[in-house]
Amino acid sequence: MRPNTLAVTAGTTSGVIVSADGWILVASFPFSTEPAAVVVTLADGRTFDAEVVGEDKTRGIALLKIEAEDLAVPLDPVDPAALRVGQPLIAVARTFGREAPSVNFGHVSALGRLSGRAVQVDVPLSPANYGGVVATLDGRVLGVAVALHPSGADAGAELYDSGVGFCVPLHGLEPVLERLRAGDTVQRHIYGIAVQNDDLGPGAVVASIQAGSQAEKVLQVGDRIVAVEGEPVRHGLHLRDLLRRDVRGRPLTLRIERAGAIVEARL
Repeated sequence: MRPNTLAVTAGTTSGVIVSADGWILVASFPFSTEPAAVVVTLADGRTFDAEVVGEDKTRGIALLKIEAEDLAVPLDPVDPAALRVGQPLIAVARTFGREAPSVNFGHVSALGRLSGRAVQVDVPLSPANYGGVVATLDGRVLGVAVALHPSGADAGAELYDSGVGFCVPLHGLEPVLERLRAGDTVQRHIYGIAVQNDDLGPGAVVASIQAGSQAEKVLQVGDRIVAVEGEPVRHGLHLRDLLRRDVRGRPLTLRIERAGAIVEARL
């Protein structure tokens, strides 16, 4: 599949068509300044005005809509579970190559990064190819190159072409795309708790609670959180990962050890 060029008021980037009726997935990096206009140029030279409809801040992606039909879309995206660390990949983009795409080579560095939202790659990534296609050497599309930091925050210039890059897989992304088509902004919830870093578990001990947060209503300093939604908490880092997975805004059921008793709370 060929990537497409998007001209925004802040510059130019690439995008990937995800449905035949004009939905295009992009890295949200160039759209942080809320551009006044977005123009999409397809690989066949046609141009369209586009609307930024939804954004997933946890994955660094946004969804655009153009009024077009019968567009080519990737077939059978690669399931990340079928990848192996060290597998060769390519990143293809048209950001600075209107006549022919740019191609960079690299490998899978790590799987299941950012709470399972991304695959880490050592393909050189920067504004030159954000939003472009990351694919296997046999031409199967894995996903979209995005600007993310290992912590989950937006990446800055310090990671450009550093060998630390991220790709959001298309396989299994449809539930997220449905939310974005509806105009949602998906973002990580702030639960307002910090845990003791020197406690090795099992469970995670609450060290402090943000004033005014939901956690203040149901937790106490010294509580040991032993399970989230029935999944046992191994340690503090595991708890952070479990909380980061939740972007739906629904209450989470916690199992807590408090003063020798086990209680449940809804966070």
